[in-house]
Amino acid sequence: HGFHFPNSLPCRQSFIFIFLILSMSYESLINIKRFRSKQIYGVFTGALLLFLSYEHFLVDETYDFPIIYLSILFLILYLFVLQLYKSKRKKALLLFLLVAIAEVVINFNGTGLSTVTREYYTNDNEGIESILNTIEEKDDSFYRIEKYKRRTKNDGAWHQYKGVSIFSSTAYAGLNDFQKALGFESSMNASSFYGQTPLTSSLFSVKYMLGKEEIADTRLTSLMLQSKEEYLYKNNYTLPLAFMLPTDFDKKWDISSTDPFLVQNNFTKELLQKNLFTPVATSSSGSTIALNIQTSDEVYIYITTKNIETVNVSVIDINGIEVSTEVYEDYNYRHILNLGSYEPGTFIHVSSEEGEIDLDLKAYAFNEEVFLNVYDKLSQEPFLIEKFEDTFISGSIYSKEDGLMYTSIPYDKGWSVKVDNIEVEPIPFKDAFLAIPLNQGEHIIEFSYRPQGLMIGGLISGISLLSFCVILFARKYIKE
Repeated sequence: HGFHFPNSLPCRQSFIFIFLILSMSYESLINIKRFRSKQIYGVFTGALLLFLSYEHFLVDETYDFPIIYLSILFLILYLFVLQLYKSKRKKALLLFLLVAIAEVVINFNGTGLSTVTREYYTNDNEGIESILNTIEEKDDSFYRIEKYKRRTKNDGAWHQYKGVSIFSSTAYAGLNDFQKALGFESSMNASSFYGQTPLTSSLFSVKYMLGKEEIADTRLTSLMLQSKEEYLYKNNYTLPLAFMLPTDFDKKWDISSTDPFLVQNNFTKELLQKNLFTPVATSSSGSTIALNIQTSDEVYIYITTKNIETVNVSVIDINGIEVSTEVYEDYNYRHILNLGSYEPGTFIHVSSEEGEIDLDLKAYAFNEEVFLNVYDKLSQEPFLIEKFEDTFISGSIYSKEDGLMYTSIPYDKGWSVKVDNIEVEPIPFKDAFLAIPLNQGEHIIEFSYRPQGLMIGGLISGISLLSFCVILFARKYIKE
């Protein structure tokens, strides 16, 4: 893990412990006749006391009494088989195998996890591959692609497209914190595009969205391609990989609020003195919150209550009739939800299946005109890419005045930047993305990337390999 402490995923190094225990057990078993009976009974007594201590201290929702006593029963069976093995070796081996298989089967039945078929991962490969190949032929610019509904956070790596969602043990904390402030789904070492708004999609240069359902075209989104049961939609107002912002924008943009809609409002207010989101009137009855829709704008919510895994959304029309219900699952990592647009007078009821828990949420309506004004302003000074590869990007930009070139390239010390063939030090925009201060005028920009520690790591590996070869030759020479 590159000296990175593994976060979550407990027991990911359990194979080391298992290997150690198996090795010790094997050594003990083949030398079982060397152990005296009182030694075996002593080990059995220690294991029995251990399980009885589990019963006293650890019995709860995870460990219950049947598990403890069933384990003790297997201890007794193994003790019997070991004693039999010492005296009648051949007959005991089969019994030993049967007891071990019985324990594994019972254990797996109680603790095993369900599996999926290979088709679960491959059934959409053909459709998505066809779409990606087609759009690559039609659009040679830089763009990112995301999914409305992901299978995993690393679907981009699976299908080989440039995305935003990622699960990585070496995830950069600053980027995760920034995405969380904007309302994206985010955890310690993972983040996803769930929680996007037209503004954040544009800022992250996400030009296309993959989906499995046909969605009606809007002013902001339109259907581009269809292959089998896969659809590709275009975000019609997507900003380039980089563009100009005011020099002090990084310091002025306040992202400290726990309300992601206010964070995005602070962005638009710094540019246009206008709010992108306006509050929606709500009323609460504890476990249910009702939204009173007064405009036809898209409605977004952000639930601040913790430990919510399932969100139910029911739409009540102006006649008081429930017209639709949708369930949002896997909401344990909070993010913005887009509930869509409705007629004025509609009520939306938001609740959770987590019992009688009091819900708290933020509800806002999206102002499309403000977004379009922001897009028009930011797209006036784009970074024009001439060449891009995985580790190299070059292009030009014209800055009307001194300012800050924002990029949606995640900040990493492995990036080096040249402006007009002179190497400059990039700054971490909100401790998340690369940004470069620029003077007024035309500039040629080059980005190149080399992972930190690559040279040192290669040197260490080379020395290790050389040392290993020296040891092999030395051992051979000594034996001769």
